[in-house]
Amino acid sequence: MDFLVWFQIAFVCMLGAISPGPSLAVIVYNATTGGRFQGIMASIGHGLGVGIYVFAAVAGLTLLLVAKPGLISIINWVGALFLAGIGLKLLHSGSVVGKKAVVDVVPNARRGFVEGFFIALLNPKIAAFFLLLFSHFIRPDVTWYEQLILISTAVLIDMSWYIIVSLVLTGDKAFNWLNRRSKILNKLLGITLLVIAAGILFRSY
Repeated sequence: MDFLVWFQIAFVCMLGAISPGPSLAVIVYNATTGGRFQGIMASIGHGLGVGIYVFAAVAGLTLLLVAKPGLISIINWVGALFLAGIGLKLLHSGSVVGKKAVVDVVPNARRGFVEGFFIALLNPKIAAFFLLLFSHFIRPDVTWYEQLILISTAVLIDMSWYIIVSLVLTGDKAFNWLNRRSKILNKLLGITLLVIAAGILFRSY
């Protein structure tokens, strides 16, 4: 695999990672309510969830989703319910407490990791994205080493982007700005996730 091919893949992966959507909402929620470490753990979980789809795309397993439309519907429903649950939690959450109090709160790293992992795993659009992306670059004689490069590139780009988001959001200036507007932001994020979930269910019906 030459550098130009790798650069093209990395560039498209970056565009996919930075595009706003339910994944970003979940990372923002974990970073602003649980602190920096929880946001980082959610980012790591999301990256590993993406990694499963990348591996599936490289190995050709996502063809199963094309051959079995019913499987796509099931994943859509589970993913929509998962998003709706987080959305409802956001709508009923209070404001972020003061800066000093947040430092004293032990972040729920496990919750962050699980939510980040499943928001990626329960999004079949990610599978379709990587299937379409790699279909232009994978050759029949692709080696395991090249496959490893593809998987590592996609996972590290996704994980790094959301870790950066978590670090920025938990900086002093960003935190203070979010802290003053946390109630309305939580409700906006919650409504956004509920709308996304409803859209997924509507399209799957």
